[in-house]
Amino acid sequence: MKEEKRKIKIHRSRERVKDQMPWAQVDDKKFEKAYKISFRLKRSELVLFWLQECAKESEEYFEDWLRRIPKWSNQDLADVMYELGPESIDRFLDKFGKR
Repeated sequence: MKEEKRKIKIHRSRERVKDQMPWAQVDDKKFEKAYKISFRLKRSELVLFWLQECAKESEEYFEDWLRRIPKWSNQDLADVMYELGPESIDRFLDKFGKR
């Protein structure tokens, strides 16, 4: 039996992984603080804050979230912080950190 040799194509990119995954850039201490604060807030405050944040990203992102948010639990809303990245967490802490 002849052994087949398979060629593997390797695609190289100059982009860094962290540039494509904002959650990889999130400072763990800031995230933990924001996460704890999020559970002390009303659901409506979290929903409004995250809708404003995703609206800054894109109209398509906003529309998608608008459809999905009613089904999300408070845990899902807290987990959204990772999805939007470090700048959103900073804005979250600025707005709600003193409560």
